[in-house]
Amino acid sequence: MAPRTPVPAAKRPLLSKAFVDEHKRERCAVALAEVVHDVGPHRLTTNLIAKRAKIARATFYDLFDGREAAADWACEFAVRKLLEPVRGAIEENDSTVEQLEGAVRAFVETAMAEPELTELCLIHSSAFFPRRVWRYDQALVEALAPVVDKLHPRSAGPTSFGELWAYGVLSVVARRVGAGRSDSLSSVGRELTEIALAPLRPRSS
Repeated sequence: MAPRTPVPAAKRPLLSKAFVDEHKRERCAVALAEVVHDVGPHRLTTNLIAKRAKIARATFYDLFDGREAAADWACEFAVRKLLEPVRGAIEENDSTVEQLEGAVRAFVETAMAEPELTELCLIHSSAFFPRRVWRYDQALVEALAPVVDKLHPRSAGPTSFGELWAYGVLSVVARRVGAGRSDSLSSVGRELTEIALAPLRPRSS
């Protein structure tokens, strides 16, 4: 019996350059957040980012125009990492209370899983862009505040209860993450949810 001719293994499809570059940018974003956590935003250099991301300097400059462009992309990436689970929790739940509970839980769980990116977004981003009017945390406030405002009448002033509450949530999370206490965010999330729901609870006589 004649030996079988081996069938050549299927060639692995080549990934597009755009896909590969996006993956490298994400690696750089994570590396940048880690370096900023270690040395602070003002001591960040392209060399430190490239070294932590394990890429060549030439590759870094293929991806970004410089340190500020890399920081901008990393901050936007950090916002997306925090924001997508929050939006997902809101979309997946029907009742407003469940949306609130799910959104806060998703936010704090992501912050616990990604403390350096959370720190970059909520604490250090303003150091890179002090003159920028739009803040990276605004997207999170705009996602969280409407859920609380559906539970409470809007205040007479220009700022709603939901907006004040949302900024409070970000402040508490930022302080815990900045102090290296991200492991305590689970209990904090429950407390922050209860603050928003407390006015709805029936008062004991």
